[in-house]
Amino acid sequence: MVGKVKKSKTFLAVLAALLFSAVFAGCGEYKPPQTGDNNPPVGPVDPNPPVDPTPSEDAFKVSLTLRDGSAFTKANYSKITTLQAQWTNADNTNEIYRAYFNEEGVASRSDLDGDYTVTLVTPPDGYTYKSTDKSHEATNLSKETDIELWPLLSLGKREIYANSTPYYSLASTGAYRISLGVGEKIMFNFKPQGQGEYCLETFADVVANEINPKLDVHNGNLPAYMNPAIASSQDGGGAENTYTKNIKWLYNVSSDQVGSGLIFKLYSESRNPNAKELLVDFILEWMDDYDDPTWLPSVEVPITETLEKQQTPAGAFTFCANRPDANKTLNAKNVKLNPDDGYYYYYDAQTGYGDRLYAMLGDDNEVHSSFNNANIKLNYIMPDRKERAKNYENFVRGANGYMANANSDGCYPVTEELKRFLQDYAKSQSLFFDGNGLAETKYYEDENGRPVPGPAYVSDENSQWMYACGYYAL
Repeated sequence: MVGKVKKSKTFLAVLAALLFSAVFAGCGEYKPPQTGDNNPPVGPVDPNPPVDPTPSEDAFKVSLTLRDGSAFTKANYSKITTLQAQWTNADNTNEIYRAYFNEEGVASRSDLDGDYTVTLVTPPDGYTYKSTDKSHEATNLSKETDIELWPLLSLGKREIYANSTPYYSLASTGAYRISLGVGEKIMFNFKPQGQGEYCLETFADVVANEINPKLDVHNGNLPAYMNPAIASSQDGGGAENTYTKNIKWLYNVSSDQVGSGLIFKLYSESRNPNAKELLVDFILEWMDDYDDPTWLPSVEVPITETLEKQQTPAGAFTFCANRPDANKTLNAKNVKLNPDDGYYYYYDAQTGYGDRLYAMLGDDNEVHSSFNNANIKLNYIMPDRKERAKNYENFVRGANGYMANANSDGCYPVTEELKRFLQDYAKSQSLFFDGNGLAETKYYEDENGRPVPGPAYVSDENSQWMYACGYYAL
């Protein structure tokens, strides 16, 4: 018999089943985030930057534009002549030049010579721009720069997940600004409404070099559920300096993922001890069409072992993490494959092979629901995003698969290939993730927001497969 307490795993089944596939890559700088000192330039600048209403043909020029390509002028922004363009020498960042914009949205200098990074001292109220865009560079051979302004969008409705966790639902792609306390994490939810390649960029000032934005990504689909385990973290990828590393995050949404939730948390660190409010601007945008090269029919994993219908041993079934000397820790060094029958056993160098290991397949384990639960998808398992996905559907649930040959408790002795499946599943679902994985959770919230004890397992990289395994003992 199975000696464990039966409890509802509906909530955990959903947690284990939902996986939003995201491909991360590097995607850029802007004056905010600020630390309350208005980001003064790091070197000397002109005390009275010029206004050049009629720039010469040979001048270095910066033109403001809207996203549709039209000019950004006084008609769009009455205070345009208070804005300044800034040229920073690429070889000596202490050498900075500025000029005010005229009413036509053009700033110019005729006395520059060299290579420069072009930014704005501050953008217009209600706008931001991609200050780390490589096109914002000027040289003696290419003196004119266009800066495209993005209108800042509302963060949208502030909602609460599970009666405790606030988050913002972003209504669309576009530019956003958020005020963060030092170390404060703010959660966002975005549901792409079309397939494609998307990009999220932050724009911390790499010249000031005081603020370092960071990003955590969670799997889930709010408001229904969010996996508390961090699916991925990002620190960098965009423009950077010795301290500031902007986030530039590319991810792909295939046609079958449209409408799935994308959950991420933004936070920031600062090396300015007086920093209190950190303004972080980020742009979330659709980049291009996307035909996911990895979203191909997954490779079906064949069964190579000879399966036999299993009998239920005498004794009570105990999960490996609950073994008297385990203390909730999984340790594959304590088990060994017996070549005589092809199954894994607890092994001791003095006494030899001991209790045989069984994988719990047809009933709940302590981490998620039974593999018989249709919400647990087995046809697209990606333990390593550099490799093609694996299809374990027939392997586990097929007419001649492991579950069909399990004993009356839903258990099958652990073979080498069954071990490999469990390891692939644990990694693909991030069941163990630096102490934040679902298998490691000490407490989680049920459907009513009440704390419920979690598995609290501990495992190294090579022992994760044992989370669903146990043994029979009298």
